[in-house]
Amino acid sequence: MSAEPNPVLSEARLEVSAIHKQFPGVLALNDVSLRLRTGEIHALLGENGAGKSTLIKILTGVYRPDAGEIRLDGEPIKFASPRAALAAGISGPRLIDHAAINRLAKPWIETVGLEVSPKKVVAELSVAQMQLFEIAKALSLQARILLLDEPTAAITPHEVGYLFRILDDLRRRGVALVYVSHKLEEVFQLCDRVTVLRDGRNSAADVEVASVNQDQLVTYMIGRAEVIAKLPPKPDPGEPVLEVKGLTTDQGDHGINLVLRKGEVLGIYGLVGAGRSELA
Repeated sequence: MSAEPNPVLSEARLEVSAIHKQFPGVLALNDVSLRLRTGEIHALLGENGAGKSTLIKILTGVYRPDAGEIRLDGEPIKFASPRAALAAGISGPRLIDHAAINRLAKPWIETVGLEVSPKKVVAELSVAQMQLFEIAKALSLQARILLLDEPTAAITPHEVGYLFRILDDLRRRGVALVYVSHKLEEVFQLCDRVTVLRDGRNSAADVEVASVNQDQLVTYMIGRAEVIAKLPPKPDPGEPVLEVKGLTTDQGDHGINLVLRKGEVLGIYGLVGAGRSELA
């Protein structure tokens, strides 16, 4: 299901034209363009290393482009720092006194559907709650443009649905959003337009999501149609070479069991913060 047309959609709020960014030995961005409209969710796609994060860092003032132009509401603008980008109303969800802040923060926390005290320590929140707090912080700064980099990478499907409802509400309020994701089904469900980077260049720019299919997006991203590799049949697993029973760690993990057998690949799966790295 693709996003329905938004009546708030208007001319470009943010325009990026012919952006170049060179690092030692690497041309990260080469003549890249992006056009973001008010009341639009614009997908930014590309493989790892395609230049997405570099572009986001330029838009939030972390990096300065070597060449090219950024226009905000039609006016050329240069961000010397992340603070300058925030002052212009651009946030990529990143802080702020104490008694008054708690009072001011409460309605923004409620806006994103969180039922937690502003005094709660961030480290005690779940990964999904942290994601929503980042959005609440951006909204509290009255951000007119919101840049979201893989916001669903560490949350459950139920939490994804709730996040999408929040983003759709922001779109209706006229906020312009850039949405970075590797999950193409999310792009078709949520986004209005899409820009794709490949090897630091535009392979597609400002394309209506409703006008393309998944195979076309994959081709834009990798330069060819998706090919499903045929794997050889799995060998029968051998005897156990590593067994873990009732493992407890000082990070809070407990009751962990696993068996790794000769000649097999054992996957360890879980959301960010679930304890996978600690176990390893």
